[in-house]
Amino acid sequence: MKYLPKLNQLQALRPVARRGSIRPAARELGHSQPELSRTLRQLEQIPGTTRLLRRQQAVDLTDAGNAFLQR
Repeated sequence: MKYLPKLNQLQALRPVARRGSIRPAARELGHSQPELSRTLRQLEQIPGTTRLLRRQQAVDLTDAGNAFLQR
């Protein structure tokens, strides 16, 4: 069975990729940081490949995440 991301998950990915951090991306979207983190965790649970690399102070998209965002 193929799992498809929800629209809000896709919309959350762009500002995170652009800003490289969850807190500024959450502000841009008008969401709280915990809410955006939860949305990203849900996106990461979709089977396939890893789309995000979380570091202590930043978030980067993997090559698969960049390809996913381009679709």
